[in-house]
Amino acid sequence: MWNQQNGMTLFEVLAAIVILSIIAIVLMNSMGFTSIAFSKSDKKVEAILIAETELKVKLHELEIASPPINVCTTSCTESKSVNRNGHNYHISIIETSLTQTPAYNYSSQNPYVSMQGIAVMYNGTSNEQRLITVVVDWER
Repeated sequence: MWNQQNGMTLFEVLAAIVILSIIAIVLMNSMGFTSIAFSKSDKKVEAILIAETELKVKLHELEIASPPINVCTTSCTESKSVNRNGHNYHISIIETSLTQTPAYNYSSQNPYVSMQGIAVMYNGTSNEQRLITVVVDWER
């Protein structure tokens, strides 16, 4: 007579636990990589927003000034730092003449974004155009 048993053997239970553990490990690793990617993406988006805001402010300052303010003969650089959402960002604002090659060399090891705009200022007799470059970097 055949011996019928309801249920699973110990071997079947252990095999199921091993398979489920492997699946859980793979899922947790992929979630870890995804959260790192989102963190890097969030920092870059924040840096872009900072650069865009700083560029708009600088262009507005230069375009409404009468007579023109801070007119540089070659190149002017402003630097500052901000902390947003617990991350530090370093901002460089470089102002140069359009007739010159921009005199800046950005060699940071940190990731960065940059934006450029042109300010047109009227100095009483003619228009003067200035190239504004905003560079924002952050720590990895």
